[in-house]
Amino acid sequence: ADIDQNEIDSDAADAALQASINQIVVGDMNDVNISGVITGNILKYDGSNWVNNTLLIEEMTNVDTTGVLNGQVLKYNGSDWVDANLAVSEMSDVDTTNAAAGNVLKYDGSAWIDSTLSISDLTNVNLTGAALGSVLTYNNGNWEVGNPILGTTRATSMFVGAENETPTTNTEVKLHVGGDAQIDGAIYISGGSDLAEGFHIIADNKVEPGTVVSIDPNNIGKLIVSYESNDTKVAGVVSGANGINAGLIMTQTGTLADGEYPIALTGRVWVKCTNENGEIQIGDLLTTSSQEGHAMRSGDAIIPGSVLGKAMSTCTDNGMVLTLISLQ
Repeated sequence: ADIDQNEIDSDAADAALQASINQIVVGDMNDVNISGVITGNILKYDGSNWVNNTLLIEEMTNVDTTGVLNGQVLKYNGSDWVDANLAVSEMSDVDTTNAAAGNVLKYDGSAWIDSTLSISDLTNVNLTGAALGSVLTYNNGNWEVGNPILGTTRATSMFVGAENETPTTNTEVKLHVGGDAQIDGAIYISGGSDLAEGFHIIADNKVEPGTVVSIDPNNIGKLIVSYESNDTKVAGVVSGANGINAGLIMTQTGTLADGEYPIALTGRVWVKCTNENGEIQIGDLLTTSSQEGHAMRSGDAIIPGSVLGKAMSTCTDNGMVLTLISLQ
């Protein structure tokens, strides 16, 4: 009976001890400090206590990262993990048996195999309507078929010319042709309404659009701001006043047929005006006035060679007259 009672007492003691062990947590240990612990931390011995900390690869005893470079991986050499490069041929689901220059890896449903890549494989390319001569142009995240001959491309700018020619750096130019161009059909210009040539103007200050100009008798091929009435040297008007721009500007860089000012030679432009020779009426012929850069009505005594054009409006309150330029 005494033996049975001793066995009962021993079993009870073991149960009590096991219950006590089950209730022990890391924070109850005297040599453990877990203050500030966060998810993913481990316990690391600092020489006197176990403290929560992070674990770095180079702290592992079987890892050697001596000389590691950007992009390398850890590779097992049979006893340790060492830094090394990873080749495509080492990947278990990659087959490069017949790889050739220019090939890409393409997934066939179970493995990555070497293959060629065509434009039709790209997810952001739409080849609908592609034909001989078509180009791909970028449009809000996708590449679409465009036809440069029909002008349906949306390229920011395009240069057509010899390899040794330099494209324009003007960001407003959408098409630069370095050489001759042949157009078999009409050209529709919606950005301006007059035909202009580039001229240099001899002046102390910048010349405003709408200013009447005359031929400079002292400088071949250059102009001056008009200053005398009925001037037979009248040449045209600086284009661009009141928002009406030149539709076509002709110039030949580096020659006398060059200049920074577009001078309207024909078409509709706004012109600075004065009523010094009577109020300008619609249909009046216009000529230069004694007020610099301004036009006035020619009157009854028209001097051949002095006519600038024909008034398409009266001289407005802001001193401008819409004029159909026609030198006569």
